[in-house]
Amino acid sequence: MVLTLVDGFYEEAVFQGGDRIQLAVLPTLNLTASQVLGSKVA
Repeated sequence: MVLTLVDGFYEEAVFQGGDRIQLAVLPTLNLTASQVLGSKVA
């Protein structure tokens, strides 16, 4: 889960498994949720 502050409120984004993580502050980030969590996707 990634929380982003927008207009004074936090918006939640949930990423799982092979979902590519998308962040406004790191637009070129090319990682999946599994890579960040250290698991391998078969």
